[in-house]
Amino acid sequence: MNRTRLDDVMAATGSSKSQLSHHFPDNEALVAAVIARRAEVILERETALLARVDSMRGLERGSFVAMSTPSPSPPA
Repeated sequence: MNRTRLDDVMAATGSSKSQLSHHFPDNEALVAAVIARRAEVILERETALLARVDSMRGLERGSFVAMSTPSPSPPA
């Protein structure tokens, strides 16, 4: 995140600086929103994986799979 520039965010989202400023009053608010969204994506994935667990052994196997599976890229 430290290396991400505002220009990168604008290019990835198709937004202008004024649009970003309208939704995010400062960089901290933008970073907080990115972190919240990433957490939401991770929790959705983990919830789906845990819904399929029916035993302790399944939980152990599922934990290994979940930890070794990269998080999906957030939608643009």
